Amino acid sequence: TPWTSVTQAIILKDSSEVTFYYKDTATGKPTITVDEAEDRGWDAASQLITIVDEGKSFEVSAVSPQIAGLAFDAKITCLNDQGGADTSYQGSVNISVHYLSPNSGTKKITPDTATGFTNGVRTIPLTYPDCGTIEIVVEDSSDSSKSGLYGQIQVIPNSFSVTTESTSQTVSKAFTLTVSALSLTDQITPNYQGPATVEAVPVSPATVTGASLSPSSLVAANFVGGVAAVSTTYDRWGTVTLKVSAKANVAVKGTSGNLTFAP
Repeated sequence: TPWTSVTQAIILKDSSEVTFYYKDTATGKPTITVDEAEDRGWDAASQLITIVDEGKSFEVSAVSPQIAGLAFDAKITCLNDQGGADTSYQGSVNISVHYLSPNSGTKKITPDTATGFTNGVRTIPLTYPDCGTIEIVVEDSSDSSKSGLYGQIQVIPNSFSVTTESTSQTVSKAFTLTVSALSLTDQITPNYQGPATVEAVPVSPATVTGASLSPSSLVAANFVGGVAAVSTTYDRWGTVTLKVSAKANVAVKGTSGNLTFAP
């Protein structure tokens, strides 16, 4: 129905009330007063109302990088069309991810909804169980045109599983090294693509000079579904472990059991 401005509202015969609507183009606290058009001695009535900006979008903030499977805080703020917080917003939002690198995936962020906004702001712990670079997308659950995102969150593994087919190997003879990128709950993170470093750590003898391990790094081409199975050689005798570290954070690592190399 087209909007028509009025200055009078008529209470029809045999009725005790009438409904009308009010809208405003500016924020503030106007007072609506209703009085008789012809004075019959009735009391006037007034109502103070508050006009606020309607939320138009969302701002999402979080810290990068994060660990796969480890909860992190994301701050969601509903914004008005001036870019300030819509302090009256008390709706609910849907939360999802947009995959950047790699550009597809199967894992979801949890929780996928949020309520309980206070003054237009909600800080909520989120968990993403995979790796890669993602954006967090927030949409109003009843109006998807109200949305916002936070991009370039890098999610890295919590650790690596490092295994070989046998603990007994031959010097300079190829064997298969399998490296799996794991989340906090030890689940494989299928979107992990490296890079990671691989190094041999001497056990016995405790010091080795001039040794060569190949490959010494793992890149995206090595990983399929978060697992790299690569042909590997080591050219010294003795016992070593193989340590894999994420280049994005060397504290993220994994170590094989003892491997003994014989001539």
